[in-house]
Amino acid sequence: MRAISASKVGSVQRILVEGPSRKPGDAGPQSMGRTVCNRIVNFPCGPDHQRWVGQMIDVRINEALPHSLRGEVLQSH
Repeated sequence: MRAISASKVGSVQRILVEGPSRKPGDAGPQSMGRTVCNRIVNFPCGPDHQRWVGQMIDVRINEALPHSLRGEVLQSH
């Protein structure tokens, strides 16, 4: 499973945003979504994170962690 997650680093993934991340990020609040292959992706969201809930967005995967991925939003919504 870890190899599959590591293979996603550097790729662009479409995710469905579900809500706030369980753990805050180092740079402030984060949101959480899932890829089509059901991998959890956490990403910085800014103060108005609720507007993304339920939307499909594109994120670039920057890091693979043991149980999730970290990414950044590619387009503003």
